[in-house]
This record gives sequence, structure tokens and C-alpha cells, in this order.
Amino acid sequence: MATHLHTNRLILRDIESTDAPALFAMDSNAEVMKFLGKPVQSLEESEQMIQYIQAQYVRNGIGRWAVEHQETGEFMGWCGIKYVDDRIFNEQTNFHDLGYRFLPAYWQQGYAFEAAEACCTYAFEVMKLSTLVGMADVANTGSCRIMEKLGFRLMEDFYFEGQKHHWFEKSL
Repeated sequence: MATHLHTNRLILRDIESTDAPALFAMDSNAEVMKFLGKPVQSLEESEQMIQYIQAQYVRNGIGRWAVEHQETGEFMGWCGIKYVDDRIFNEQTNFHDLGYRFLPAYWQQGYAFEAAEACCTYAFEVMKLSTLVGMADVANTGSCRIMEKLGFRLMEDFYFEGQKHHWFEKSL
């Protein structure tokens, strides 16, 4: 297990196969998936997602990371930078995207912002990126607020799977 970042309250590390039950609990929750698509239906889907993320680590040297509570070691969700090279969003591909998803027990406590801020620092200071993208359903006001608080600029709106999304960018 590779640990990448520590914050005051969090550990960000590679997602592992043992995270499948916690990932399933998060991604099968209709409230979590409200702005993200259809909830996951089986543990096998979560296991496949972990394999996909782990393949990104190998192919791109980066991917979403598990977020653990530093004191308890509990899986809280994930956050990280994904190199989008296998899908098209807003008529774009081959870009670095900041994303995050947390279990509801950890919402509205600053954890997503804390993890995302650490990932932004990593993106610009360690990876030496010039631009980082963020995307959020326009109705997901919590996620949009995090992007704005991190200094991302709303560039335009686009539709993904029939839903209107904001396209944010942060550049050095």
C-alpha cells in the first residue's frame, strides 16, 4: 500500500482490493450517487472499479486515492487526481481531473475540502501540472462550493448523460 498524502486529519493512499466493501457501501448509497449516476448494484462492480483505478496507477502514474481517517483508520471515501484518457467529457480528453466522493457520515465537516486541497497542492507542486480540471453537476452545490473555495474558475457548462455540469479549471 502506497501512502501519498497526510493532512491534519486524513491519510490518502492507494485504493486496495480490501476497500471493496467500503467502496460498495458508498457507491450503492442513493444519496451519495444522487449527482453521479446509477448506484452500484453489487460488490463485484466495486471490485471491478478498484481494478480500473489500480490500472490507472500503472498506466498514468496517478488515480483516485482512498481517504482514511488518520485517528481511526476508517475508509471515508476517495479523492484524487485522475488522468482522463479513456473517456470524453465536454468534448475533451487527456486532462487531469480532481475528484472526490465521501460517505455521508463525513459530509459537511470539511473533509472533502481538506483532501481536495492536499491533492491540488500535490498536482501543482509535485506533478508540476499547469492546469487541473474539476467537474460537478450544477445541482451539486456542495461540490461546486468546494471547487470555488479551492480557487477553480467556472469556465463553462456542458451536458453529461443528460445532466448539466460545470467545467472548472485551476491553472498556475
